[in-house]
Amino acid sequence: RVDICELLDELSHIFQHKAQKGVSFSVECKFDQLEIFADRKRLFQVLTNLVSNSIKFTTGGYIKVTADIEEFDGMRMVAVTVEDTGMGIPKEKLDSIFERFVKLNDLSEGTGLGLTICNSIVQKHKGTIEVKSSYGAGSKFIVRIPA
Repeated sequence: RVDICELLDELSHIFQHKAQKGVSFSVECKFDQLEIFADRKRLFQVLTNLVSNSIKFTTGGYIKVTADIEEFDGMRMVAVTVEDTGMGIPKEKLDSIFERFVKLNDLSEGTGLGLTICNSIVQKHKGTIEVKSSYGAGSKFIVRIPA
């Protein structure tokens, strides 16, 4: 059993002071406790990667991490959303963002494997990961894991 609210609290303690000046960082769990069956370490890896990316690409505005329960494809799912007002993802990259070695640009740090690994972990949990983004305006990643 993994308490998503506890996981988000831990994320908040780690990342609260890492956001750039001028960027508000908030974490909200819609419940006091929100438990699922999952590999805590791997799920934490997914959320850490998504928040790290948001911090890396957001120089102003906000980064919000929220957790809630929703119906998705006829199933009850825990949805964790990481939303930011960062640089966003170019439209031509959106379809390939979860593929291996895809980076936003040549100046981006990393290998381009982080989102691929996130996608794989989420799929092994029988969940989904989705991105909505507008280049220049920010991104929203939604991770859904069966409740």
